[in-house]
Amino acid sequence: MAEWFGIPVKNYLRGRPDGKDRRCRAKVLYSGSAAQGDVDNTNPLATACRARGCFFDSSPVFRLEPDAELKHTGPVAWFSGGEVLDSGWAWGQHYLDGGTAVAEASVGKAKWCC
Repeated sequence: MAEWFGIPVKNYLRGRPDGKDRRCRAKVLYSGSAAQGDVDNTNPLATACRARGCFFDSSPVFRLEPDAELKHTGPVAWFSGGEVLDSGWAWGQHYLDGGTAVAEASVGKAKWCC
Protein backbone atom coordinates (compact mmCIF):
# COMPACT_ATOMS: atom_id res chain seq x y z
CA MET A 1 0.00 0.00 0.00
CA ALA A 2 2.89 2.38 0.69
CA GLU A 3 3.81 2.34 -3.01
CA TRP A 4 0.35 3.67 -3.93
CA PHE A 5 1.16 6.86 -2.02
CA GLY A 6 4.73 7.15 -3.30
CA ILE A 7 6.27 6.25 0.05
CA PRO A 8 9.84 5.11 -0.70
CA VAL A 9 9.91 1.79 1.16
CA LYS A 10 10.31 -1.79 -0.07
CA ASN A 11 10.16 -5.19 1.59
CA TYR A 12 13.61 -5.51 3.20
CA LEU A 13 13.55 -9.29 3.03
CA ARG A 14 12.66 -9.50 -0.68
CA GLY A 15 15.06 -7.27 -2.57
CA ARG A 16 18.33 -5.44 -2.34
CA PRO A 17 19.26 -1.99 -3.59
CA ASP A 18 21.39 -3.60 -6.33
CA GLY A 19 18.21 -5.15 -7.77
CA LYS A 20 19.14 -8.76 -7.03
CA ASP A 21 16.49 -10.90 -5.39
CA ARG A 22 17.12 -11.74 -1.75
CA ARG A 23 13.93 -13.56 -0.90
CA CYS A 24 14.05 -15.06 2.60
CA ARG A 25 12.04 -18.25 2.76
CA ALA A 26 11.11 -20.14 5.92
CA LYS A 27 14.23 -22.31 5.47
CA VAL A 28 16.38 -19.17 5.81
CA LEU A 29 14.46 -16.97 8.26
CA TYR A 30 11.82 -18.02 10.72
CA SER A 31 10.81 -16.45 13.96
CA GLY A 32 8.28 -17.76 16.44
CA SER A 33 9.26 -15.02 18.79
CA ALA A 34 9.59 -11.40 19.72
CA ALA A 35 12.59 -9.45 18.42
CA GLN A 36 14.28 -6.33 19.77
CA GLY A 37 15.01 -3.21 17.78
CA ASP A 38 16.20 0.33 18.34
CA VAL A 39 13.57 3.07 18.65
CA ASP A 40 13.90 6.81 18.02
CA ASN A 41 11.86 7.87 21.02
CA THR A 42 12.43 11.55 20.18
CA ASN A 43 9.96 11.02 17.32
CA PRO A 44 6.38 11.93 18.38
CA LEU A 45 5.20 8.48 17.21
CA ALA A 46 7.42 6.81 19.76
CA THR A 47 7.70 9.22 22.70
CA ALA A 48 6.18 6.68 25.10
CA CYS A 49 8.58 3.94 23.95
CA ARG A 50 11.89 2.84 25.37
CA ALA A 51 15.08 3.14 23.32
CA ARG A 52 14.82 -0.63 22.67
CA GLY A 53 11.45 -1.92 21.51
CA CYS A 54 9.90 -5.27 20.84
CA PHE A 55 8.42 -6.42 17.51
CA PHE A 56 6.52 -9.61 16.91
CA ASP A 57 6.55 -12.59 14.60
CA SER A 58 5.41 -11.79 11.02
CA SER A 59 5.80 -8.02 11.35
CA PRO A 60 6.89 -6.38 8.09
CA VAL A 61 10.48 -5.23 7.70
CA PHE A 62 11.17 -2.31 5.36
CA ARG A 63 14.10 -1.06 3.32
CA LEU A 64 14.10 2.70 2.87
CA GLU A 65 14.87 3.72 -0.69
CA PRO A 66 17.89 6.00 -1.34
CA ASP A 67 15.59 9.01 -1.86
CA ALA A 68 13.63 8.42 1.37
CA GLU A 69 14.98 11.48 3.18
CA LEU A 70 14.17 13.72 0.18
CA LYS A 71 10.61 12.35 0.29
CA HIS A 72 10.33 13.09 4.03
CA THR A 73 10.47 9.44 5.06
CA GLY A 74 12.59 8.09 7.88
CA PRO A 75 12.94 5.24 10.33
CA VAL A 76 11.27 5.30 13.73
CA ALA A 77 12.37 1.79 14.77
CA TRP A 78 14.93 -0.52 13.19
CA PHE A 79 16.93 -3.69 13.74
CA SER A 80 20.65 -3.43 14.41
CA GLY A 81 22.95 -6.35 14.93
CA GLY A 82 22.54 -10.02 14.20
CA GLU A 83 21.17 -11.03 17.61
CA VAL A 84 17.69 -9.48 17.87
CA LEU A 85 15.86 -12.33 19.61
CA ASP A 86 14.03 -11.14 22.73
CA SER A 87 12.01 -14.24 23.56
CA GLY A 88 11.01 -17.47 21.85
CA TRP A 89 13.19 -18.93 19.12
CA ALA A 90 14.40 -17.96 15.66
CA TRP A 91 16.84 -18.88 12.94
CA GLY A 92 18.23 -16.53 10.33
CA GLN A 93 17.58 -13.53 12.56
CA HIS A 94 20.76 -11.88 11.23
CA TYR A 95 18.79 -11.19 8.00
CA LEU A 96 16.85 -8.53 9.93
CA ASP A 97 20.02 -6.50 10.63
CA GLY A 98 19.62 -3.05 9.08
CA GLY A 99 15.91 -3.44 8.34
CA THR A 100 13.37 -0.81 9.37
CA ALA A 101 10.57 -2.03 11.63
CA VAL A 102 8.58 1.25 11.68
CA ALA A 103 8.86 4.13 9.22
CA GLU A 104 7.20 7.54 9.16
CA ALA A 105 6.39 9.33 5.92
CA SER A 106 4.82 12.64 4.94
CA VAL A 107 2.14 12.40 2.26
CA GLY A 108 0.84 15.85 1.47
CA LYS A 109 -0.21 17.32 4.81
CA ALA A 110 -0.68 13.89 6.36
CA LYS A 111 1.74 11.55 8.13
CA TRP A 112 1.87 7.82 7.44
CA CYS A 113 3.31 5.19 9.68
CA CYS A 114 4.23 1.83 8.20
